Amino acid sequence: MKRFLIFIVVTTICLETSYSQNSFVDNDTIISWSKNRKLKWEDFKGIKDSISFTENGAVTDYSISLLPRNIKVDEYDKINAIALFFKETSWTITESLGLLKHEQIHFDIAEIYARKIRKCFSEKKENGESDIYSYIQIAKGLGNQCTVYQQLYDSETAHGTIGLKQLKWEKKVAKELKELDTYKYDAKIEDIEH
Repeated sequence: MKRFLIFIVVTTICLETSYSQNSFVDNDTIISWSKNRKLKWEDFKGIKDSISFTENGAVTDYSISLLPRNIKVDEYDKINAIALFFKETSWTITESLGLLKHEQIHFDIAEIYARKIRKCFSEKKENGESDIYSYIQIAKGLGNQCTVYQQLYDSETAHGTIGLKQLKWEKKVAKELKELDTYKYDAKIEDIEH
């Protein structure tokens, strides 16, 4: 009985350590997208930009970054994309749960486009494309499409204030994430640091 109990404790510790280290990055400044880690108002640590965003109650600062950061021209097979949330430049003046859901969808949209980039990268790799700049062009193009999609989302939902439209977008984004599930990626801290 003692051996079995020790095995359960050790297995539980290993699983928790593995989960916390491998499923997403969450430190003082960034969070990598994860279905298991939703944004919280405590993550919005920035100071409100009242000049550029006079009407908004919150801003989500995100990026779709290419990894590894110091990629060499001949390392096209290692290139990847990751959606990141920046805590120090994201801000809020409210703690509305509805607005928090709206901001989470912005981050989810960034993940959709990171997955689209990964899908294109995968197809290029399968076709033997070795020109690193063609990968970068794909990322830029889809990054621009992401910006347009984010603006459409804000426009149609009036920054999350039209409840039925917001709900429609939540379902739409969840469906798109599921359709691209093959291209999900669980980031590790080493991915960000290198």
